[in-house]
Amino acid sequence: MRRPVLAVVVFLCLHVVLSAQVPISAKREQATQTQKAGPPLESAESAAFNVGKFPIGITFDGTNIWVANGESDSVTRLRTSDGAVLGNFNVGKAPGGVVFDGTNIWVTNEDSNNVMKLRGSDGAVLDTFTVGTLPLQVTFDRKNIWVTNGRSESVSKLKR
Repeated sequence: MRRPVLAVVVFLCLHVVLSAQVPISAKREQATQTQKAGPPLESAESAAFNVGKFPIGITFDGTNIWVANGESDSVTRLRTSDGAVLGNFNVGKAPGGVVFDGTNIWVTNEDSNNVMKLRGSDGAVLDTFTVGTLPLQVTFDRKNIWVTNGRSESVSKLKR
């Protein structure tokens, strides 16, 4: 019975000696990693930027943010670096969905039952496409624009 007790005592002594040395280097490594990692995510800053009434749709064109303002019948372009308004562009009634196709901005107008194509560089209206009733969401598949028509229970496909 003495041998198992002696083995346990030796094991515990070695464990105490070794663990006393490890935390010092581990703490140094942890401190170094913390310095490299920067501040935790919960301390990240946030900001709010004014656009039109009832902003509902949003997309990124690689440089700027475009926001569809449902009750202002407009789309606002914001600079991503500081949120400065670069333009407000009139569209149809109750714009909602918005997507970027690599060149142009497409906006669904829920109460106009159409989709408008805006030039991405300056917001100029290039074309208007009639779609089903209550167009809501819009997406781009790298070739065509797809639009959901809520009341028509259909989807429209538009060629770029």
